[in-house]
Amino acid sequence: MKKIFFTPGPSQLYPTVEKHLAKGLSENLYSISHRSKLFQQIYLETTSNLKKLLKIPENYSIFFVSSGTECMERIVENCVEKYSFHFVNGAFSQRFYETAVELKKQALEYKV
Repeated sequence: MKKIFFTPGPSQLYPTVEKHLAKGLSENLYSISHRSKLFQQIYLETTSNLKKLLKIPENYSIFFVSSGTECMERIVENCVEKYSFHFVNGAFSQRFYETAVELKKQALEYKV
């Protein structure tokens, strides 16, 4: 029986990833400018499909970030004026708390 772990990163890849990567290379997708019309079209199509799939309201935004830590930084920098409260029950939540401290917020930690 295949073991499945519900832990953060790295994720199991879908079996067809290699084919999708090869197609992207053959179509030169990895070299297009993020300012190009083609990229804008791909981005709009991707966000539209994600909103449908995940039932996200149209007036919500989707952000693509490179890591969980970057996401934590963006949340703290843009949504926390002064104080943040963190339930810490593992490495990921501990990192979120530490990120707030590093960004000079008055972070309160509650170990669960």
